[in-house]
Amino acid sequence: MKNYQISLSNGESFSYPADGSGKNIEVLTASATLTADQSGRILQVATDALTLTLPATKKGLVYLIQNTGADGAAGITISPNASDMIMGCYHQNGVLVTLTGTDNKDVVNTKATANKGDFFLIEADGSAGWYVRGSSGIWLEEDETVTTASFTTTSLQATGDTNQIGNALKTGYNRVTGYTKFDHRSATVDAESYVTQHRGYHNGTSGEYKGVDAHVYLETNGAGYLRGVKGVAMVSAGVTATASWVIGTSGAAVVDGTMAGASYLVGLSGAIEDGLGSAAITASLVTSCWLDSQLDKTVTGVHNLLNMTNNGSTTMDEVIRVTAGNKITNLLTINTASGMVSANAATGSVKKIKINLDGDTYYINTYLIS
Repeated sequence: MKNYQISLSNGESFSYPADGSGKNIEVLTASATLTADQSGRILQVATDALTLTLPATKKGLVYLIQNTGADGAAGITISPNASDMIMGCYHQNGVLVTLTGTDNKDVVNTKATANKGDFFLIEADGSAGWYVRGSSGIWLEEDETVTTASFTTTSLQATGDTNQIGNALKTGYNRVTGYTKFDHRSATVDAESYVTQHRGYHNGTSGEYKGVDAHVYLETNGAGYLRGVKGVAMVSAGVTATASWVIGTSGAAVVDGTMAGASYLVGLSGAIEDGLGSAAITASLVTSCWLDSQLDKTVTGVHNLLNMTNNGSTTMDEVIRVTAGNKITNLLTINTASGMVSANAATGSVKKIKINLDGDTYYINTYLIS
């Protein structure tokens, strides 16, 4: 007798007979909590709105849940134990989907998008919860929504027309898979002059809330650029910008209310962090902030790498504060700086760094201690 087999991470395999005997196939017609005895079975569901609750994770348990209802007729919810998560990734309509891996978060084959034959194969790891081992069809995490929107060209171009995609209550998740490109041409500058606008309202009392959360991953060995966010502002060829601001990336933090306690107000933040891996970092440069000019043209006006101004009425404590934690070797490292270090200013072990104070040139003496 021929069996179909699916290999699992624990070295075992999930198999079911292909002789039409129906062995290892169970039809479920009501919501239920699955048992260890049902592990290894194909659990078929054709009844709408069934919830299949998973037992506490135990290594070796495996279930294949299959929708056998007509297209758009049966929705299925797979609900883990309160202290377990469903995690991993799977391909959905040709796009790799990664689950958030959150305890007590369901996975749903929604009725509206369900098709006969959709399935979800999960395997228990015995500690954190359940891993996805295979799937077909659209399966969504709890509170996530998929909206199929169909707009005519005329409706999108209509003046004053508003088109909404997603949850009207603004509380659900909407996933757009694949490449997404926004192309907007503005004839005038007004209150709605933007390509995309992200607006969120955080009502929580703790935790981190992000206006834009951009994650990119290098998945293959090699060389190249990996940028979480890239900002480019360009003056097009043949165009003259007069009394204009051209800013690639801008950050601002605004307080209309009150800040108190151990709070921080930061307009722009950059950080480098260790990941989950244990390997040491070997690189030519590791820095939290890199400022670079690649201009080749002559500049008329002030030209510098870092411009700091205080246009408010509040008096600041300092321009730069360094909290080194006793783990920084040098305050400054200056190389190839003949314009800043006077060529004829070296006297024995003394070199002079040139600075400008209120339009006059001064020098700071530095001493070589051998």
